[in-house]
Amino acid sequence: MDSRLYFNLFTGKDGVDGFKKFYLLNFTDNVKIFSGMEGLFGEFINEYEYIRNELFKIINPYHLYKPNKMNCNSIAVHIRMGDFISDDKEDKLRSGFWNHRIPLKWYVNQIEKIRKICDLPIYIFSDGKESDLIEILKINNCSRVFFGSAISDMIALSNCRIIISSSSTFCMWSSFLGQVPTIYFPGQLKQRLLNKEDILEFELDYNDNIPSIIKRIISDD
Repeated sequence: MDSRLYFNLFTGKDGVDGFKKFYLLNFTDNVKIFSGMEGLFGEFINEYEYIRNELFKIINPYHLYKPNKMNCNSIAVHIRMGDFISDDKEDKLRSGFWNHRIPLKWYVNQIEKIRKICDLPIYIFSDGKESDLIEILKINNCSRVFFGSAISDMIALSNCRIIISSSSTFCMWSSFLGQVPTIYFPGQLKQRLLNKEDILEFELDYNDNIPSIIKRIISDD
């Protein structure tokens, strides 16, 4: 719904504009410029605490209220559909291609593995239609959520115990901001984002078992 316009998402109080912006961009070397996808999070990968703190300062409080009230003792699943390519074959995904839909059967497979370990609430974040998600939503204690905006959903994702990720930078941001253990489809772990060795981010295929450390995280009351 935000359509990349970010209307009403930020307060605007900490922005730099006008002459000061012109001066900083053109006559100083005090501005760090990021352009395109090359390097992904590489330039600031160790600054997640600073970035999270500064981001939260400029978000409209309205968009922080709902995700801060959610049950964080839960598992998040991000299913990107909308503008992503749908392909019955998995070859391109496994080769690391961007902007392709993860097969729904893979999400079902991972959720079923988790259901054998715990009954924590599983929240589905998706831009897909309700009819596209029926197979997942019929799983016990699995429900679709929307917190009112893209930034609210990103924060909510970052607050959960683990993330089952799509192949999108949106989900990578959630993993990075929350330093949350994250499960990826094979070929879709584009870059390691977590700063602590004991927090896992990994690819998991259909027949792979959930790592023991993740079992402890989601089975701990």
